[in-house]
This record gives sequence, C-alpha cells and structure tokens, in this order.
Amino acid sequence: MTLTQSENNYESAGSLNKLNVLWIIADQLRADCLGIYGNPVIQTPNIDRLGSQGSVIDGVQVTTPLCTPSRASMITSLYPHQHGAWNLGVALSETIPTVEDYLSTQGYTTFAVGKMHFAPDAGPLCPTRADNRRAWEAGYFDDWHGPYYGFQHVAMSLGHHFPGGHYGLALQQKDPNLAQLFSRDRALRIPTGAPDSWVSPLAEEDHISWWVARETDRFLTQFQHEPFFGWISFSDPHHPFAPPEPYASMYDPADMPKPHCHPGELQDKPPHFRQYYEGLIPHEGMAKLGIKVSSVSDEQMREITAHTYGMISLLDKAIGHILNRLTELDLDRNTLVILCSDHGELLGDHGLLFKGPFLYESVTKIPFIIRSPNHGAVRLTNLMSTVDIAPSLLRYMNIPIPEWMSGNPLPLFCEDMAVSAKRSVLTEYRSSETWPGLQLKSVRTPRYRLTKYIGQTEGELYDLWDDPYQFRNLYHDRDYQNLRLDLMEELVDCIGTIQRRYERRTAHA
Repeated sequence: MTLTQSENNYESAGSLNKLNVLWIIADQLRADCLGIYGNPVIQTPNIDRLGSQGSVIDGVQVTTPLCTPSRASMITSLYPHQHGAWNLGVALSETIPTVEDYLSTQGYTTFAVGKMHFAPDAGPLCPTRADNRRAWEAGYFDDWHGPYYGFQHVAMSLGHHFPGGHYGLALQQKDPNLAQLFSRDRALRIPTGAPDSWVSPLAEEDHISWWVARETDRFLTQFQHEPFFGWISFSDPHHPFAPPEPYASMYDPADMPKPHCHPGELQDKPPHFRQYYEGLIPHEGMAKLGIKVSSVSDEQMREITAHTYGMISLLDKAIGHILNRLTELDLDRNTLVILCSDHGELLGDHGLLFKGPFLYESVTKIPFIIRSPNHGAVRLTNLMSTVDIAPSLLRYMNIPIPEWMSGNPLPLFCEDMAVSAKRSVLTEYRSSETWPGLQLKSVRTPRYRLTKYIGQTEGELYDLWDDPYQFRNLYHDRDYQNLRLDLMEELVDCIGTIQRRYERRTAHA
C-alpha cells in the first residue's frame, strides 16, 4: 500500500468527533429480496428497521457481478481493470491502497469479520496466504489474527458451507464432530432434488451467520472506546441454498414469487446466454452437479427461492443482533452503519441461476442502506456505483479523499438531485477460460443500459423504463441505432473520465 506524503501527515479531529463505521456486506443478495425494497413475502424486520432510520439508495450498481472484483472495487474505489483482481481466482495485490488502510493512518482501529474473498481461498497449499484453505487445514494460521489488506484485526471464514478459517477453529473447539456436518453426503436433501439445495444439519447457533454476529459483538466490545472501521461480511445468501431449520421451512415454496421469464427471450441475446442455459458451459459449477439450468423445474426453483429467503431471514436476525449490540454499547450515537451486497442473484430470472456475464438488474443492482446518527430517513433514486461508496463515506466523515480513488464523492443523505445525480455508471466483466475472449463494457443511465462486447459484433441495449426486466434486446434494432450511437458515446465518456492518480511530473523532459 502506498499513500502520498500529504495523506500520511493528515491530522484529523479528536476521537470524540470521529464517526465509527460498521460496513455490513451480504453475499449475492438481490435488492428486491428485502422488505424495504418492496418484497411482500420476505421477513427482514431488522434490515427494514435500519432502512427506515437511514438513507435507502435505489440506484446502486456494482462494478462487476463477481465476488472478488466487486469487493476489491468497494475497498479500493477502483474498477476491476484498475485494481487487477478482474475475476474469481485472481488475488487483489496487497500493494493496492485500500480505504481501511487509509483510515488506519487517520487514527482508526480497523477490523474485519467473516468472508473476505479479496483473494482465492482454493488452490494449492500456500503457507504465506491467510486466505488459503489448505494453509488453514495444515495449521499455519491457528494463531493468526491479522493484519490483512489493511485490517488490523481479523476473524476470517472461508468459502461457503465449509468450516474454514477462524470459523472452522471455533467449531472444532466446540465439538470436533461439527465439521462432519458440512459433508454434502450428510446434508438433508429436499424432496424436489433441486440442484445445490438442501437443509443444513447444523443447529442455528452453529451456523456461520451467527458466528459472524458473535465475532462482531466481540470486536465492538473490545474497541468501543476508540474510533473504528469494521467490515462485517456474511457469506449468505450465496449458493448452496442450505439454511438450517427452522429457516429451511420458514417459507412455503407455493408462496414464492415466480421468476421474471418470457418465452424465447434468449433468442436475441448473445450466444453465451443460451450456452449456459443448455448446460454447454461449466459455469458456476453447474456441470459438476450434472445439472443443466434448462432442466430445473418450476417446483425446484420455488424450493430454491424458499431456501434463499430462509437464508436471508437468518441473516436478518444476525444483523438485528449486531444493531441491538450497538445500542447496548451506546455506539449507535456515533456510528455510521452501511448495508449492501457484492452483487445480486439471477434466482431463476430468464431461466438462469447464480451470476456472471448476464448484466440483468437482478445481478447488477444491489441494496444500499446507510444510517447516520446525524441524519434521518430519506429515500433516494440516485444512480451510484460501488466505487463511489468509499469516497462518499470519506466526504461525509470530513476526511480528505486520497487521489488514487476513482469513485465520485456523492451526498449520501441529500435529496437535491442537481447535486447528487450521476449521468451514468460503468459495469465491466472479463471472462477467463469459461468464455475465452468475452469482455463486456456496459454503461447504465437512469433509463438505458448499453453493453458493448469488446472485439465482437454482439451487444445489448435495453430501455429499462419500458422493459424493466430486459426481455427485449434492442442492440440490432434499426429503430434504435441513433440511441445506440448516443449511448456508445456515453460509454466512451464514462470510461474516459475514470480518475486514477498518475505520478506527478518532476520535469518537462
């Protein structure tokens, strides 16, 4: 991590004037799977309460619909093509500056709990990497508690439905037999046989969501008398869709909303949509399961949705515990609380599952709630990118924004659209061996989304006012060619105005 001299020498106000920050992030949580975002079925009373007390921003878009690069963009305020962690399995370089490292120079204690995923946790043994699953299994990190990417104190979990990291050590200490319950052979399958879906045999108190809540409680108690920045990362509601009871039975599959699908809608999409749907591409492990997305029945999809809702309600309960603990410690009077996710989930929309190079709103739009002790409730429709979160946060905290951040500092509690509105945001995706050469650059305006497939004649164009679920691709429609050119120019401008610090000139030759 490299900071400029002026950033290192910045003297901030005393600790009593500093706002704490608790940044809560869920994994693969759609915005419309929360009550505060209009879902009539889901039970999320604690998140809804947080939203009713703070600012709910409806227009937040991710830089990319994948965990590692999206998370890296949040903590660096850089786009994937800038920070380099462009896909899963690629580590964010530890030389890239992060907001938590920067805040530590401003007198903040920084800590992180849960799933980090700034680097791959799979792969061969690497004894020097705290995110390496095999290194934890070999005991290299039994006594490790940080630092990690600028976080001074760390309680880490690894992957999904896997007892790794500090979470695994905690289960081992409680009962060595608990790890056996993570075997898929021990899982309680559901009657429909839906892919990657079962009932977890874990007790609720042993589930990772409750472990994250307890570890957060521990850090809040430990650091309650000093300014802190906490990153609280839950690994749900990411697949596998495996909530424990009573959450696995909390929702009746018959009550689940139907996915947004339209007959024949993939015919005007680029080829990879249909390739994934027909099981021709081993995307997201579906091939390992021996399942084609096209073979998932309506009954199975309803079971998957019911289990997803169950995981979200368990997540909500754990978040409620954290919010109550803030109140008990009298920390809510000087703590900013942020809630968001790293991307969404297709959840059967358009006949697809999980996420990937399918830039539908169900994947690119995320929930974003921020509560401040100094402002009341407000609902905003501002267009905003996840690279804008860190500089907006620093602006609100009256801390100078470092030059290396690419995001724009936007008002987080302001209804003045003339001040806070953005013209467009950028989303990008670069595939690896799954779809060789597939590279997407996409611009989202308040009304339209245009996606350019680099080096190809394929593309996507949607009118989100007339077609909010993106059923009709207008990219090759003759009646929309002028609009396509206008949006292509907007895309070029959007890419061209991304700010990234260059080294200052020291001479003219």
